[in-house]
Amino acid sequence: MITLRLHVTRAWLIVSPIKQDTHINSLYGLCVDLNPIRSGIADTLETSDHTSVKARIKCAQPTERPHQPRHMLPFAGNPRQDMPDGLPYELNDYLALVDWTGKISRDDKRGVIDLNLPPILQQNVYQAPTGSE
Repeated sequence: MITLRLHVTRAWLIVSPIKQDTHINSLYGLCVDLNPIRSGIADTLETSDHTSVKARIKCAQPTERPHQPRHMLPFAGNPRQDMPDGLPYELNDYLALVDWTGKISRDDKRGVIDLNLPPILQQNVYQAPTGSE
């Protein structure tokens, strides 16, 4: 079985093989983070209660000391030879992917992030968190 990783770059979809289970887990997390949006309970990622994306956004606010939530797997950056434990990408990449995916309208889902809202990374400045706290 071939498992694939999807990477969105400037509206292009790049597919590459996955070598770690953390990639799969993060894709499941993306679906869970969008549940409040898709069900129509929340309108934005920042108002999606009880999701990891809201917690990560809160921890990355420039008004706080940026950090990663202790109870969540940290972002470890891009895949590399000596990869530490964690999700194999950066917070900003994850936020952009969740935002972009949430703006895709689906007939079988009630909710969608308003297309008139600017991309999440243009709405706020998020500082890259370091370590867990």
